[in-house]
Amino acid sequence: MTLSRKFCARCVQRRTVLLPKLVTYIGTSRISQTSCVHYPKTVRVTTYPDIKTRLAQTNFKSKKLFNIPLTAQEMRKPWEYPTQVDQYAEWKHKRWYDILYRKWVETCPKPDRDFTITRKSKRDILFQAENVRELLKLYLDRFHNKKYVIESFNFEFPAPNISYYYQYLTHTKYVHGMPFNIEHAPVDEKHLNSLREFVNDRLLLRDHEMRSTEQNAFTKRKLDEKLMTETISYLVAILSSSNPQLTSCEIDLKPENSMFWLRGRGFLKWTLPEDLPVAYQCHDTPLIQIRTSEQLPEFTPRLEEMSCSGGIPTFHTTPHVFRRPLVKYRNTITPGYRPNGGDIDPNYQHALDADKLEELSPPIYNPHPYGHTQLSLLPIHYSRDWYNENMEHCDITDEIDEHLKGHGIMSGWVWTAAQAHYAGHWMDKDITQPFCSQNIVTDGQFMSFFCYQLNTIAIDPDNVDDNPYRNLCYGKTDVKLYEENTENGVIEINDEALKMLIKFVSNGKSIQNNVEATEEEILEHDRKLIVQEPDIENPELEHQMPIQKVRTAELKRLAKEKQEQEEYEKLPYRKKLTKMIGMS
Repeated sequence: MTLSRKFCARCVQRRTVLLPKLVTYIGTSRISQTSCVHYPKTVRVTTYPDIKTRLAQTNFKSKKLFNIPLTAQEMRKPWEYPTQVDQYAEWKHKRWYDILYRKWVETCPKPDRDFTITRKSKRDILFQAENVRELLKLYLDRFHNKKYVIESFNFEFPAPNISYYYQYLTHTKYVHGMPFNIEHAPVDEKHLNSLREFVNDRLLLRDHEMRSTEQNAFTKRKLDEKLMTETISYLVAILSSSNPQLTSCEIDLKPENSMFWLRGRGFLKWTLPEDLPVAYQCHDTPLIQIRTSEQLPEFTPRLEEMSCSGGIPTFHTTPHVFRRPLVKYRNTITPGYRPNGGDIDPNYQHALDADKLEELSPPIYNPHPYGHTQLSLLPIHYSRDWYNENMEHCDITDEIDEHLKGHGIMSGWVWTAAQAHYAGHWMDKDITQPFCSQNIVTDGQFMSFFCYQLNTIAIDPDNVDDNPYRNLCYGKTDVKLYEENTENGVIEINDEALKMLIKFVSNGKSIQNNVEATEEEILEHDRKLIVQEPDIENPELEHQMPIQKVRTAELKRLAKEKQEQEEYEKLPYRKKLTKMIGMS
């Protein structure tokens, strides 16, 4: 018999209770664990008689009894826990909720601490990415060094021959002329006449609006944008009946194309090795862009001579010398649209709160991922008169073609390389078939046409030496759309520019089938085209001689000889005789 002087859980009175033995009830009040025996009755036996079994039913985080499993749990990383049964879905979620730690865990593969994309031996985890979102997250978000920002068009480039430098950055071979399927594509006279009338009406309307408003660069830019947007939209409308690829195409206005890549090796800062690859970022914003659900056919076979031979310029000059900024911000790759639309973090939390995580809608994928044709307007401050001799510089009109070619090369590379990355490729997993696109660059009057064929994206220092492929850029610059726009009407609309517009927009598998060209005919056509090759004896950028400069130098030499001949004919006979015998 024991005496207990405690508070009673029933009557809440302090009294001396005579109990046969101490009885402990689970779940009684906090005042006392004993109870008064007011009436003689049988006492209920406890469910857990000893303290060990009682503690076993407490919280799982009891470190006294479960030290070993809890220690093992703490050593495991949160992302190593398997997905819960109620979180399995038809598509791979971006994140899952860890019940134990009460936190969201990313489903993207977690790289090791020494992971870096600058070393081929340390980026093998990229092969574990199951979709584009995981690939871009590992490839872009894990690079934290600075990068050089390259402009697609830079008419203030401090060195001549910018197209050679852009060839080096993109591993591209430039070809003067158009590919076989564009050169020999048929043009319907009905479409040509319709387009000529349309362009003539729009040019007259543009001239009227220009004269009725304040004439400045901003007004001209706005009217040029309207003219080119309506022209491309009209072409898509009238050619969609003959080209099934255009019936379900997507037209975007002012999209953003961006590309991040590694090229060459160079010095970044004193705390890093000097043999690290140099990172580049380029942003390109065309005026109008056409995307389809099918790829454009290749312009030339990927395994033939044009794509596997030829020299690529190599420059070891740091881009800082060319006034390229070395900055640090988020790396981006976009071919005009974003992947996994709607797959954002707040959706998961809202679905968890509503207990509908398994009903979460899958992301939206773009049904038109392949580029067809895009048109870019030159910057508002661009003027062909600026290249003439003035107080700032000498006559550099030869650089107009160089800047236009550089624009075509960089725009084609950014657009097609971004499409290849969205298709699940990167530098260690190269593409197996070409990505082709067409680019038109204009200032409203002069038009330049470029056909870009991406044969490889493995151009980083670890892969480029063993890579036999070269990217190709076919180009044709300075094609006038019209001669002059006056009050009385438009003078001389150039049919060559109209035909090129029709050929570009109508290009596709159906047009290629109508051409019916054999592989030998295509290769023979490519052999006749002039390729821009670097000068091996003088590899410096300023010593390169593009074809337009060679032609200009030849014309100047012929003009000088003609002038000297005319001056010689005007001399009297005695002066001629003196010159013949070498006397002054």
